[in-house]
Amino acid sequence: VRELEAELEEERKQRSSTLASRKKLEMDLKDTEGQIEAATKGRDEAIKQLRRLQDLAAAERARKQAVQDREDMMDEMGNSVSGKSALFEEKRRLESRIGQLEEELEEEQSNLELLNDRYHKVTLQVKRRERDSIPGEDSQLVITRRQSDFHIPIRPPPHHLNPRIWLLTRISPPLL
Repeated sequence: VRELEAELEEERKQRSSTLASRKKLEMDLKDTEGQIEAATKGRDEAIKQLRRLQDLAAAERARKQAVQDREDMMDEMGNSVSGKSALFEEKRRLESRIGQLEEELEEEQSNLELLNDRYHKVTLQVKRRERDSIPGEDSQLVITRRQSDFHIPIRPPPHHLNPRIWLLTRISPPLL
């Protein structure tokens, strides 16, 4: 009986120790489940923050790109405006030059008309002198008088014309 009682006592101790181990394991399991749950919440929160950071980074990249696009457009607008200004300046300069050339042309045309008038007058004088010349008059005197009739002062050519061409237009008879 004592042996059975000892065995029974031994089984009770083992059972108590097993129950105590089981309770300890259950508590460890609850603690581990709590840690897992906290870790899962932490992981979910970290994923949310990572997504927010990625969204912020994407928004920052989009903002930088928008700023760069705006600066590029401003540069293009500035270049366009300066290009237009240069074109307008060139147009104004060319219009001014055209005006100068038109004035010079008018002056040259009036000079040509004056020269034509002189030519006609000289031609008339020559014809009149030939008609009025005295037969037997000294030929040298007649030649000298005729040369003085043809003396026409010539102005220097404008700086933009070839002097040879200008001289030819001054002394050649007009084409009628």
